[in-house]
Amino acid sequence: MLSVFILQQSEVTFFRKVKSSFDHVLMYEDPQLQEKARTCIPLPQLREKAERKLKSATQNGNKADILDYLLLELLAWFKFDFFQWVDSPKCDFCGGSTRNLGMTEPSASEVMFGASRVENYQCQQCSRHTRFPRYNHPGKLLETRRGRCGEWANCFTLCCRAVGLESRYVLDWTDHVWTEVYSRSKQRWLHCDPCENACDRPLLYEVGWKKKLTYVIAFSKDDVQDVTWRYSAKHQEVLARRTQCREKWLLNVLAKFREQRQQSVSESRKQELLDRLVAEIVEFLSVKTAGTGEKVGRQTGSVEWRQARGEMGDYPQVPSTVISLNEREKETKVYVSTHCVTYSFHILVITSYAISKFCTPVIKFNQQKICSQGAVQCINTQRVLISCYRDRVIPSLIGASRPPTGSPVGLPTFFFSSATFCTFGGHLL
Repeated sequence: MLSVFILQQSEVTFFRKVKSSFDHVLMYEDPQLQEKARTCIPLPQLREKAERKLKSATQNGNKADILDYLLLELLAWFKFDFFQWVDSPKCDFCGGSTRNLGMTEPSASEVMFGASRVENYQCQQCSRHTRFPRYNHPGKLLETRRGRCGEWANCFTLCCRAVGLESRYVLDWTDHVWTEVYSRSKQRWLHCDPCENACDRPLLYEVGWKKKLTYVIAFSKDDVQDVTWRYSAKHQEVLARRTQCREKWLLNVLAKFREQRQQSVSESRKQELLDRLVAEIVEFLSVKTAGTGEKVGRQTGSVEWRQARGEMGDYPQVPSTVISLNEREKETKVYVSTHCVTYSFHILVITSYAISKFCTPVIKFNQQKICSQGAVQCINTQRVLISCYRDRVIPSLIGASRPPTGSPVGLPTFFFSSATFCTFGGHLL
């Protein structure tokens, strides 16, 4: 009897969580919020880039749609130009580093925008306190433009709806959130994680991050679906971990929510949603194999935070190496990589103490030139990062972001994710 009671209590909590998210996604349909989002999005520029890539793709015989390329451009813009990841916020008063003191009570104005949780930080320099409200209102997030995965997915899903992309907010019960966007050209839902600038890489979490998935539910304005099986290739292992509710109970609850929401939906739309569901079920049952882009650990957040969550992935460890330029390299301003490595995803970071003011070397990656400044440091993480001039970047760049701490101010930072890059030779410090 006790086990039955515990299960019933667990199902009550589960029900409330589903209902809260299903209600929340209706905010993305608010015309005023969508208009507010469009004022933030450089839509003409993103569409122009998308059209150029579409033209190139169709010339090569690929089946594509302008909205697919617009989605990719929106993802990159959101990741590298718009939103900011927060581990610990900088001090509101002096800009210094802060340490977490735990949670504090939200103010009335914070609660107004969905911040039921507020993190309290103390500056390590001036000792004053900084509040970090975990806002849950997408309109407010268009203003703050910062947060962790919850804020990222919340705001990004609104942006997708604002530019006409049919989207779903996806909640992972093992503590992550992302977006799905329906591709009419591919006739299926695409996984989109704005934190990682990742599109159509559904096995990223199970294979790359090593997450033990349980429940993954997708919510849209007129539908709710259990999409766990899109994100796992180990269905039996997942089923064994799904202990928070009975499977039949979950099916019935989702069906009831769906039926209630679709009461005012046209018959043609209901049929469209049903056809999509059938296609999804076929997709869920298909055999899945992880691609290269899904075999990477988490990219966002501090190394310590990712390690604590166990989401770094399993990759070879490489030593940290600081490389400086020899006299000939300083004179010729050319620094050439000398050998390839078998390790994937190194990181190259400009070190402020080693920057040479009189030298702007040209570094060659796979025979392609990148302008950079000074010496670099090789650190083991899951991406390749190098500060360089935006107008000289090679085509394989994903996009730009803020410089890392300690980088020279004003230099954009560019991210790469290729396992084929070469490491550097030259004079070692």
